[in-house]
Amino acid sequence: MRVLTQADCDAANPGSPKGTACTNKNKAIFEEQVMIGNTSLSINGVTAKSAFGTPPLQADKTVSPTNQANAASAASTSRLAPNFWRQKKRVVTCG
Repeated sequence: MRVLTQADCDAANPGSPKGTACTNKNKAIFEEQVMIGNTSLSINGVTAKSAFGTPPLQADKTVSPTNQANAASAASTSRLAPNFWRQKKRVVTCG
């Protein structure tokens, strides 16, 4: 995880004027997702999800730069994320 900057917004949206804000500016966003354990775990018929959020993943389990900037689901839903990203580059989620 990392915090998305204005430079990321500019790079992800080449058709917009430089300095145009994007959905996830200044938010902790996913760069990739590493899953360990039982990824199909369900509790009372509901599939377990990460407490940090569920980003839009590509086939290689990374989040595209465009989605990092513009997809609300690429931003962490955890209130712990802003502090967590400073300590770790990757987020490990358990299923």
